[in-house]
This record gives sequence, C-alpha cells and structure tokens, in this order.
Amino acid sequence: NRNDSTYIAICGGVRTFTEKIGNLWQPLIDKGIKEIWIGVESADSNLRDKYNKPKFTNEEVIEITKKGHLLGINVCWFLVDGDEDTEFTRLKTYNLIKKDHLFSVHIGEHRSYT
Repeated sequence: NRNDSTYIAICGGVRTFTEKIGNLWQPLIDKGIKEIWIGVESADSNLRDKYNKPKFTNEEVIEITKKGHLLGINVCWFLVDGDEDTEFTRLKTYNLIKKDHLFSVHIGEHRSYT
C-alpha cells in the first residue's frame, strides 16, 4: 500500500548507499521511509561504465536490497535498456532481477538522440 508511504530517491546510487550502509538505515527508518530507489541501470558493469556509474558490484545491489527488505524498506532499482544493450546484457540483468526473487524494479528506456 503506497498511500501511507514516504519516498526517497538515493541520487548517488548504489556506491553512495554502500559506503554509508552502516549509518544510513536507521535514519531512513526513523523518518518513516518505506521505499528507496537506487540506480542500478544494468547488471553488466561495462554498460554501467558507459552510463558513468560509480563502481559497484551486483552482489552489493543484492545485499542492499535484501537488507532494506529485512528492515521493512522496499528497495527498488532504476534500470535502463539502452542502445548498447544486447541479448546478453539484457539476460544478465534479467537474471540479476530474478536472483533471490527480487522483483521490484522500474525498467526505463534510454535512447540517444542526435
């Protein structure tokens, strides 16, 4: 039920959240935050590099998501299906989503316009 939720976007993405993970959960809980969104973009680190994402691992994404869920915070992911994606990178991302039945995701499109 989203009607009684408070939302926040962690703009720094996975790296920011990972670096502050020990100190970040309790203030979010204290403020009544029920859902956060993190910029995962893709399970493929080469594509994340093209999106200028700070380095993080898929394991860190899973760790953050599981920890949030254990604490009652729905952790959602921003994902991108860009021009550079291939069947392989899409499958890799799909498998990351499926891992441990983590399925709260927002799938968006990124297209280059020139």
